[in-house]
Amino acid sequence: MSTYPNLSVDYYEHYAVIGIEKKPANALTIQNCIDISKIIKELEEDDSIRVIIIASKIRFAFFTGSDLDEISEIMHRDGDPNKNMVDASRPVQEAFTSIENSKKVLIAAINGLTIGLGVELALVCDIRICSELAWFKTAQTSIGIIPGAGGTQRLPKTVGIGKAKEIIYTAKKVNAQEALQIGLVNQVVPSGKEFDAAVKMAESIINNTPVHAVRLAKQAINYGIYASTLQDGLDYEMDCLGETYDNPDSFEGIAAVMEKRKADFQNIEVNSKR
Repeated sequence: MSTYPNLSVDYYEHYAVIGIEKKPANALTIQNCIDISKIIKELEEDDSIRVIIIASKIRFAFFTGSDLDEISEIMHRDGDPNKNMVDASRPVQEAFTSIENSKKVLIAAINGLTIGLGVELALVCDIRICSELAWFKTAQTSIGIIPGAGGTQRLPKTVGIGKAKEIIYTAKKVNAQEALQIGLVNQVVPSGKEFDAAVKMAESIINNTPVHAVRLAKQAINYGIYASTLQDGLDYEMDCLGETYDNPDSFEGIAAVMEKRKADFQNIEVNSKR
């Protein structure tokens, strides 16, 4: 595993943890965002890792948005400020899309402030678990810009169009309980317990489901979210379903139910088409 500034990787049995630590409050640079994507790409090569947890190493701050010094420098570069900002921002948008499409399951363990790009990073994770003290804010509009790493597209698909517009237009703070109510997070837990809850979720996935089934389910869900029509999504779902039957773990799972025993999954990918 390569090393990256402000980021760390810890390995456990079948899951890994990406730690974010950029003092004082995890306002990340463009390169930091790209590096998170690179780490996940490297972890995809490790078949023993099934789940990746993204967590902060700074107390009460998950990811508080962009490094404003960097943004200011980009805005004041010579040339067309529009082109300069788009050229600088597009790699982050692409990195977050790559993260979203990872074959691994991604869990965000959110311990506190989650602002701007932090919300957008959380949105590309499969599951979001937050502390009762966490809050979320798409702060970009409050400084005259808009979310540019997928927030205008993913937030409406997560919480609904009307609620997403309210959150983005007003740049309001969304506390943990409201986040749970609108579907922005999956769980709210006592402060300091969000990482333990993320590990418990990871272990539940690892212990209860074979790797190929989760991978194909994720791909079918993600494809359907952005499919142009329902039928397009349904067709892709059927392709993924068919592929599950190429794997012996599918036969083992069905046999285990019929024989009233716990399945003994081997978690082997066989002739994967995706």
